[in-house]
Amino acid sequence: MKLVACGDFHAPHTVGWAFERVLDITKKFKPDIFLNLGDWADLSSATSHPSTDTHTQEEEYDECARQARMIRNVVGNAQKVWFLGNHEFRISKYCANVPSRIKTMLVWDKHPKFNAELHDWKVVPYEFGSPGLKKWGPVIASHGYRTGAFGCEREAVEAIGMAGWPSKAIYVRGHDHDLIPPEQCHRGTTKLPWWWCNPGTLGPLHPAYAKRETTAGWRHGVALIEYSRKALTVEVVDVGTTSGGRGRASYRLSIGH
Repeated sequence: MKLVACGDFHAPHTVGWAFERVLDITKKFKPDIFLNLGDWADLSSATSHPSTDTHTQEEEYDECARQARMIRNVVGNAQKVWFLGNHEFRISKYCANVPSRIKTMLVWDKHPKFNAELHDWKVVPYEFGSPGLKKWGPVIASHGYRTGAFGCEREAVEAIGMAGWPSKAIYVRGHDHDLIPPEQCHRGTTKLPWWWCNPGTLGPLHPAYAKRETTAGWRHGVALIEYSRKALTVEVVDVGTTSGGRGRASYRLSIGH
């Protein structure tokens, strides 16, 4: 079984060359399952930060629909899964009491073009717990909820526990944009039989809203995962920081079962 995982596109601010490079890698890998780890649209109009909205939500969903068509053209009949992120969650939360006649401008599943493209996508809710997780063999995935190395590792152990403690498993997540190669989980100094990784973001690496945050670890990437009864292989590919850059720095983990 082959899976591709990427996310945090933040459309319409998706970095085009990075998105296309990830699609090229995906096409060569020929996955059975394509995972969008969430924050597909930026939805800046619903942010708590002032004056960050530069596009209407309709324009954002138009771009999401275009990207969904590009993904479909690459992965064909592969299963497609979209984990809703905190950006999608906040718009659905804030729009709960909005009159239905204007929801087409606000909520993605009321937008004709985007909703039409989503007809065969599995949409996973943004919820820390079993509803927000999906499991395929030794692979567990979600959007992600915590930040920082300690918080992310703790989240990985909790998520793997919610998935039934499969041995030699990996937790794949997005959310905080740092590209993290496969990292083994620990309890104190004891190594645990679980790993976690983050393929980074396909959105901008130094957005204006992040001036008060550190973006040193933000990178464009994709995770390529393959598993069988005998082995699990995870490769996190850093596709580079510029369109003319070399990219393709790879971090590989192979685990026998």
